[in-house]
Amino acid sequence: MREAESVKLVEAEALSRERAAEVAVGRAAADLVLRGGRVVDVYTRRLVRADVAIAGDRIAAVGEVAQTIGDATEAVDCDGFFVLPGFVEPHLHVGSSGLTIERLAEVLVARGTVAMSTCLYEAAVVLGLPAVEELLDRSPGTGLDVLLSPFGGALGMGPLGASRMGPEELRTLVEDERTVELREWNYPSSKLPGSRELWLEAMRRNIVVGGHLEGLRGPLLQGSVALGVCSDHETATAEEAAEKVAAGVIVQIREGSGARDLRAVLPAITEHGLDAGCFAFSTDEQELDSLVEEGHIDRKLRMAVREGLGPIDAVRMATLGAARSIGVERNYGAVAPGRVASLAVVEDLAEFTLRLVVSRGQVAAENGEYLLARSERPYPAPWSETIHLERELEAEDFLIDHPGGTLRVIGVTPGSLATAELIEEVELEDGRLPAGSEGVAKLAVADRHEASGRIGLGLIRGLEITGGAVATTINPGVSNLMVIGDDEDAMALAANRVRALGGGTVVASADRVVAELALPLLGLFSHRPVAEVATGSEQVARALRETLGCPHAGILTNAGFACLASVIPALKLCEHGLVRVGHLDPPQPVELALDGAFTAPAQAATTTLD
Repeated sequence: MREAESVKLVEAEALSRERAAEVAVGRAAADLVLRGGRVVDVYTRRLVRADVAIAGDRIAAVGEVAQTIGDATEAVDCDGFFVLPGFVEPHLHVGSSGLTIERLAEVLVARGTVAMSTCLYEAAVVLGLPAVEELLDRSPGTGLDVLLSPFGGALGMGPLGASRMGPEELRTLVEDERTVELREWNYPSSKLPGSRELWLEAMRRNIVVGGHLEGLRGPLLQGSVALGVCSDHETATAEEAAEKVAAGVIVQIREGSGARDLRAVLPAITEHGLDAGCFAFSTDEQELDSLVEEGHIDRKLRMAVREGLGPIDAVRMATLGAARSIGVERNYGAVAPGRVASLAVVEDLAEFTLRLVVSRGQVAAENGEYLLARSERPYPAPWSETIHLERELEAEDFLIDHPGGTLRVIGVTPGSLATAELIEEVELEDGRLPAGSEGVAKLAVADRHEASGRIGLGLIRGLEITGGAVATTINPGVSNLMVIGDDEDAMALAANRVRALGGGTVVASADRVVAELALPLLGLFSHRPVAEVATGSEQVARALRETLGCPHAGILTNAGFACLASVIPALKLCEHGLVRVGHLDPPQPVELALDGAFTAPAQAATTTLD
């Protein structure tokens, strides 16, 4: 089956390229010509006034294209505008958006993003391989090319958080002809049981190996690159960027909701003089209110130019650099013959205001409005039946059974995914935080997959949440029910409302729900109209600021990574309790109190790829 599918895909590409070639030499007519625009040539770093002839879903010719014009050729006047390659997103986790793949396409395509590399691991963790296949099958025709990049996160966190995806199913994804990259690789991950088989399959298929090089310098970086890692999205400083570029790594500068690295890393180019061709932009995680209000790759372009990067180099990073970093330069990243005919036409090279987006030869968006048909096909019933709690939660479930004293507290820094293991004196009154706890809140993680009743409780600093609670099923790892607050009644109210919604995010005070966003598909997605879902996301963000007093954007993503008990040090919380995470050692459960006895999680042995 795999060989037959490969032959089918190759034959389809060959036919589309042959047609483009016939048009280029004047033996057939183009379907569409973009006339009179200034093309950003990402190879020569020049602006070139040129026409672009399109045949089917491929670019046929760029420059003087009179030989391609026929009676049925449609012409679009681009005089006064700039013609760019469509933007390529090399690293995005779709779960943070709250939108199904079709609805996400509506947002991204209207912003000029035409291709997206993603793992879809969130769907795999909740409902297994069939959920991944469902999303992949729904992407054609949306204007957004979904490029599959699976990784071991689809297997969950072993004894600290199970997945509905098994080792053989993950191997199936790596073998899939739609897969372009093995994602999130490094030297430590190569030592996990069964990982070598995935790596060997990636090499057999000659697909790229994407890195997860957070905190890895010197020998660990060198070892990771020796294994074939060619990109990294976890770079936080210009100095880290320089070391990685010197090792041959393409740095995907990340600017999302939880991790905002662009301003810190960009000086590697603008001040230290590194080649912009060694960089790309990436997102990782971005919440919906930010996507809608601020933009996607187009936002990063604006930011980079304002920070002093030349606009043509910025475009190269958003297109060619991104395509190279995931091994798809043959199809994406340039306005050149044979590339997929997915283009962005903008008013200028400062604000990058989108006038027209062409996706695979079709006009997909104009003046920021998505023009392709919107899918209304419902999702399978099991997608709406994934919140499994043992019972309704009560305020008592969030009481910490400890008198207080010298305790471990998870430290969170807005704009960073790393967490700190803080040691603080914290008083508890009958399991509750007393009034005026000076920035410390409770964090709870409840198993929502197996109705086990497991709830991990801890303390967290850095969110600045007071006067209520927020609960959500959007968080990395295994997408459990995460609850944050300083009021146990509000925590129970928010958690139970999320359960009633079938998943989503709820902000509550002690006696009422203030804002909510229903995400009833896998507890991660909504298939409702984008404007409706975006309104809910914006109301949640406003309630976090105005009701809970949190001044930071993207704070739910930051808090979510405090629940990822597998990577990115240091202190985390999962459904079994607190866990210490390092780069080389397995995650280790720890007690809330420093003098507490060690307690291992009560669950079966770690899931491996064997």
